[in-house]
Amino acid sequence: MALPIVAVDTVHAGADFDPSSGFTAIAVVLVAGRIAYEIRQDSPPTGADSFELSEPTGRPSERFRTDRRAVQIAGAIDVLIPHIEWELLNIFSRVAALFLVAILGFVGAFIVGPTAAVVGIGVALVVVVISFVLMGIIHFELAFGAMEYWLYDDELVAYDTRLNAVQWRVPLDAIRDVSVKRGFWAEPPGTNAATVTLERSDLAAKQSPYEFYRQTLLYVKTPERVANRLRHQITTRQ
Repeated sequence: MALPIVAVDTVHAGADFDPSSGFTAIAVVLVAGRIAYEIRQDSPPTGADSFELSEPTGRPSERFRTDRRAVQIAGAIDVLIPHIEWELLNIFSRVAALFLVAILGFVGAFIVGPTAAVVGIGVALVVVVISFVLMGIIHFELAFGAMEYWLYDDELVAYDTRLNAVQWRVPLDAIRDVSVKRGFWAEPPGTNAATVTLERSDLAAKQSPYEFYRQTLLYVKTPERVANRLRHQITTRQ
């Protein structure tokens, strides 16, 4: 992004013309390119990665529920130390917030003095952090807080009880291995929840957004029991 801007500035330095048209053209190209990229990325999956979201029939033999407190803690952590969605928009929003605080600090130092400006910067940083934490909690609560994983004789279904809709499903025959993933992001501190990871043979590519989510049971209660139950069901079918 810096190279075309430097090029326009270099031409402007040696010629008498308004560089605004050059910068406008760069902005249009960047925005159009980004939109085209996002549309291409969001195109419907096909083949083995296509979604089959019809409602399951019959009653599941067992339901695994997420720990909503763990989901909220994970959301607060992820918004401060991004892990799940390390995307351009998330990085830009954090940098923009810091720049805004810095600019307000400089303006405040010029108007009311350095002492008051330092106090104002501290208050602004606290407000920014709290705002981001609340947004992270809401984000994760909406995305994962109402998720249940329904185990049937032949498949595992991820069901959003808030939307009353299937989010993804996988045949048990396509699960090669089940493991419990722990760590800072997978196991929110202060909870007993963790992430159960599936090794699937039917996915040719990871999906976006949440590219991992069709291969994980996020922040489930009693993760070891969930993993053992899935392994038993898979072994029984072999």
